[in-house]
Amino acid sequence: MDKFFDYYKILQVHQDAEQDVVEAAYKKLCKKYHPDLCRLPEAEARMKEINVAYEVLGDARKRAAYTLEWRRHKSGSRQGAGGARTLDSQRARRVMEEYFFCLSEALYPKAYDLLSDADKRNITLASFTEWQESVGEIYVVRKCAPRMSGHFDEFALDEKHSCAAKRFDIEITEENKLTGAVSRYTFHKYAVSETDGLWRIYLGYRDLHHLVEQFRYMANSKEEASVLHSFKRYRDTNDAVRGVLTRRGFLERAASEQYRFKRYRRPFALAVLHIAGPEGLVTDRVTTQAGHTLRKLLRAIDVLGYIDDDRYAVLLAEINKESARTVAERLARHVAQELRAAFDANVTIKFTVRQYAGEELDALLAALCQKLPVKKSERKAN
Repeated sequence: MDKFFDYYKILQVHQDAEQDVVEAAYKKLCKKYHPDLCRLPEAEARMKEINVAYEVLGDARKRAAYTLEWRRHKSGSRQGAGGARTLDSQRARRVMEEYFFCLSEALYPKAYDLLSDADKRNITLASFTEWQESVGEIYVVRKCAPRMSGHFDEFALDEKHSCAAKRFDIEITEENKLTGAVSRYTFHKYAVSETDGLWRIYLGYRDLHHLVEQFRYMANSKEEASVLHSFKRYRDTNDAVRGVLTRRGFLERAASEQYRFKRYRRPFALAVLHIAGPEGLVTDRVTTQAGHTLRKLLRAIDVLGYIDDDRYAVLLAEINKESARTVAERLARHVAQELRAAFDANVTIKFTVRQYAGEELDALLAALCQKLPVKKSERKAN
């Protein structure tokens, strides 16, 4: 059987994308992979794939015929995958259990070997070991029970790679070595099947620095009361998942700009950006990717925080009203483009912005959030 090529995936566009979106995606990929501009060894082969895909999707008639075949292929793939899913689930569970066993026994190199290739592109063995050692200074796992809670045929690992994945609910019982307290909680972890067909653990972190910092910060405190206070304050002001400030941390940092405004009349503006998409799309992975993109776009003097319900707050320092709106529009446009390319879905970014005029910061932030109400159906826990 001839191999079926997913031209939508190659061009990184949704199957319902408008022709101008397809053309824009093609031009963007040409700039990235053209052999005259890209030094990667696979650039020429990648460019050939891109050209073939655009030759079909760039023509309305060819695209219509291809889309019918594309839908039949997708439907057939889903039906054929059902028989092997039970065996895959067993293999994925065994990998998940082995991973947490290695962590409990401090076998960090072996645990690292169980990570996905996507994770290993972002995380080194040294940084993984440092992270787990910092956790081990505080906590010891007493019990770990994984339970599969979902399957995904197309799971986006990063901007270029996707594969099948299984989600597990991990119930952990752990003891705090500093306080003796025992706690139990549940979180999600993913097992993914990449090109070699093996199941591996997917973390999804781009950088472990903020996680290491969190546990080192806690471990360096000497007394029990100080430990609890320090960790609680760090947790309350920093979103460890997304690597940005929480609402409380954002308002505390914004208070410094409020002081400069009142004393030196230095202007600033607040903007709120809301991530919206099809039901079930907006997950922690999506909001984390959005935060990563925003951090790259913002200046060092700006402040970024994750508020709640898929909304980010941005403080734009030393800027007037007109410029603030222009910047907010640019941020929304760039983040939406990144998320559409990464998750192959119609993601939109709604925003509102207001120049600070001396009011209370928390009241101003609440007013901006009210302008961007969140439908509960838009959010799905990850």
